Formats: sequence, C-alpha cells, structure tokens
Amino acid sequence: MNDVPGALWMIIGYLPAIVLYLAGIAIAVYRWRLHPEVSAFAAIGCALHLIGTLFWSGYAVLQRLDAGAANAMTASIATYSMVSRLLALVGTALILTAVFGWRYRVEPEK
Repeated sequence: MNDVPGALWMIIGYLPAIVLYLAGIAIAVYRWRLHPEVSAFAAIGCALHLIGTLFWSGYAVLQRLDAGAANAMTASIATYSMVSRLLALVGTALILTAVFGWRYRVEPEK
C-alpha cells in the first residue's frame, strides 16, 4: 500500500521539532565563542534529539509508504523505540547540563 499523502502529513507533523532542533544547533554554533562548553553541550544535545526524531519519523514514514517493509520491521519496533528514546534522554541531559551546569553562585549582598 502506497500512502504518499499520509506520509507527507506525517513528515509535516515532525517539521516543528526538526526546525526547533536545527535552530538550537544554529544558536549554539553562533554563540560558540562566548561559551564554548555550554554551546558544545547544547549543540550535541539538540543534534541527538534531531537524530532521534529523524530515526523514528523515518520508521513511521516507511510504515505509511510500504506496509510490507514495515510489517517485516515490526519485530524490531522495540529497538527503534529504545534507540529513539535513548537519544532523546541523552540529548535532554546534555541540554540541561548546558543550561544549569556552568552557573556560578552569587552571594546575596548583606
């Protein structure tokens, strides 16, 4: 079964997340000279999220376009899900480290 319109709608559904991760990478690269460590963590975190989204969306689109190939891959859906979630987990941990990892404590004035 070839469901091209359905696959296109699925791709459109993933576009906001893809654009957001690309913007995060672009901002991190732009600010690299000011905060290299923070930018590296943020860029790698966003890249991992992007890879995970592309990985999972590729599976979903393939399922819409070629049900036979998707059915053959059904046994590995747990692997696709696990890899996608692992990339998101590590990516989120890196982004949180970038946001909160290099903060310096400011003592209140007395």
